[in-house]
Amino acid sequence: MEGVWMEHGFRRRQLLGRGGFSRVYCVEESETGRYYACKVSGNRELLKREAEFLREAVHPLFPGFRDLWEEDETGYLVTDFVPGSSLESLLERRGRFSEAQVARIGMELAEGLLFLHERGGGLIFRDVKPANIMIRQDGRIKLLDIGCACRIGESRAGIAGTPGYAAPEQLEGSRGLTVRCDVYGLGMTLKIIAGGGVRGRLSRVIAACTRQEPSRRLPDMRSVLGELSGCGRGKCRMPQTELSRSGILVQKNIWESSWKTP
Repeated sequence: MEGVWMEHGFRRRQLLGRGGFSRVYCVEESETGRYYACKVSGNRELLKREAEFLREAVHPLFPGFRDLWEEDETGYLVTDFVPGSSLESLLERRGRFSEAQVARIGMELAEGLLFLHERGGGLIFRDVKPANIMIRQDGRIKLLDIGCACRIGESRAGIAGTPGYAAPEQLEGSRGLTVRCDVYGLGMTLKIIAGGGVRGRLSRVIAACTRQEPSRRLPDMRSVLGELSGCGRGKCRMPQTELSRSGILVQKNIWESSWKTP
């Protein structure tokens, strides 16, 4: 098992997950000992498309592109490995987030998605959901799996996304999709992690993001950022807890150490 892909400088270490068309492994770079994620798929064209999008998404919200190759009808895409916990798994373990934490997560996502939308020809992520959002140990956000992305206005984007999070027009296969798809996905994600207790301004922001009719939603991520900036102000208590273990400084994830506000 350790000798797999050695000709490309990587050793396969651990299966991280499976999708409908791919498997994702943790791999070790032989020369440096650094860990990366490697997506393996028989659909080489989709993998090439994902690699193209990753090369454009040079922003802290997205993992960096490292390598792409083909071998025996199979494609291999190597990206930065993101250690941490998915928002989905944290939600299952610990319950809903506070209003201030929801606003902070939303603003980090909106900032990175705004970059994606305004970069070059513009990309729509199309699969914003808790399972694709990683919380690193330092509390920063990463958005994974850009494979569902498409160009703004692309006429042959096809159906993509996850029911419950994807905008209705995505699942209908509508042509000429807009950034309002990601506004909807972000809004649904915030609604889920906020739980049933969401109210006030945050509730209104979520409602404005998740309207069924695209023209009635907030128009773009710049608007979402503006609306979220006033939510939860002054209520966010998320200290970074430092623990000393055998002389090594360990940072506890701030989302674990301060989960809810009373």
